[in-house]
Amino acid sequence: MTVVINIAAIISYFKLNDFLKNFVTESKKWLESVEEEEDVQFNFTEGKKVLKRFQTTPPTTEQTLIFVNNLPYDLLLQIAPETASSHWFLKMPLILFVLSAGSMGALSAAFFTLASELHDIESGNKIVLSLFASGGVCGACDIFFINMAMKFYD
Repeated sequence: MTVVINIAAIISYFKLNDFLKNFVTESKKWLESVEEEEDVQFNFTEGKKVLKRFQTTPPTTEQTLIFVNNLPYDLLLQIAPETASSHWFLKMPLILFVLSAGSMGALSAAFFTLASELHDIESGNKIVLSLFASGGVCGACDIFFINMAMKFYD
């Protein structure tokens, strides 16, 4: 089960990147068409500045995610109608990364507990060493998944 959650978290991360890249390209097209029209219902002067900055310098994933999260849904439909249908997907990697971190932490604790119990029975066994190593790898993955979740969803 843990492996399935981890794979889903990594896949959702890559899907999120694709979603945000599509949003940036659609917003650039929308901004070019808006500049020609005078009566546009885009009253976000700050948002317009951000979109213009997207044209000159490519935004990071974090910047785009924060911008898209703060947009009203109606405006998102106006700017990027193709990506607006996937707006619900923005929080999916956060949920899956936190779930993965929790399952990795639980596995790490289970491996260390089992290894310490087996070490009391027989010391120097290869199984004990492999359990300690597995616990260390799970602990490292736990830290990695929490850092990934906090990187994008601060």
